Amino acid sequence: MDGDNEHATIGPFIIRVKGEPITQPEENAESWTQAKVGSNQAVFTWVGGSRLESDGWVLGRHITEDKSLLPKPVYWVKKEDTASGYLVQPTSVYLDGDSYKLRVGGTALEQRDGKVYAWLINGVDEAEIIMQ
Repeated sequence: MDGDNEHATIGPFIIRVKGEPITQPEENAESWTQAKVGSNQAVFTWVGGSRLESDGWVLGRHITEDKSLLPKPVYWVKKEDTASGYLVQPTSVYLDGDSYKLRVGGTALEQRDGKVYAWLINGVDEAEIIMQ
């Protein structure tokens, strides 16, 4: 499936980046907390053909970013904040052979020092979707 189907839902699944799962945000986290990898894995659903949701949070890139080609942080945003103007770029999930692939704001995910980024150039797709 891809981001063109506004009624599509896929899940539940976890996302591993370089073999480590993206973690759920900490209990007292604020919106726009950068996503990390670790042991407290988040369980996702791809909703509405464009958003990754997990337990009241949305994972994605900010709708407006600097124009550099540097890696862009991937954030956790509280779901209720996305309805009040905090916008995240669309996410697509698609079938590639017998496994699902993921693009956040059109780019692949990588992690450096435990933090999750979208690499715009010279990136290696380090993300894998593990269906639950």
